[in-house]
Amino acid sequence: MSAIEIAGVALAFQPTSANYSVTVKAIGNTRRTLSGRLDFHVIAEKREWEITVPEQGIMDALTPYLRTGTPIVYKDVDGTSYDVIVDEIPVSRYPIDIVGEVRLKLEEV
Repeated sequence: MSAIEIAGVALAFQPTSANYSVTVKAIGNTRRTLSGRLDFHVIAEKREWEITVPEQGIMDALTPYLRTGTPIVYKDVDGTSYDVIVDEIPVSRYPIDIVGEVRLKLEEV
C-alpha cells in the first residue's frame, strides 16, 4: 500500500478505513426494449472519493484549484494515478494548524 498523494503532496497522515471511501459511478443511458425490459448502456465509469485527514498543508496546496475545474493528479492507496477535480474542502476543529481536519471530495475527470 502506497501513500496517498494529492497535487504532488504526499500525505504524512493517511486516512483510516472509516475516513476513506471511493464510489464508482456508471455513466450511460437507459432505455426500454420493446418487451418493456430496462436496457442500460455503460459509456464510462467515474470514481469519487471522500477522504477526511488532518490538515497537514493540504489547504495551501489545493486552494488554487477549488471550483476552477482545473484537474490535479491524485495518487490512490493502490498506487494508481487519476486526474481529479476538487469539489470542496470543509474544515473542522480549530486552530486548523494544530488539530484541523479537512474533508476532501475528489471527482475523476
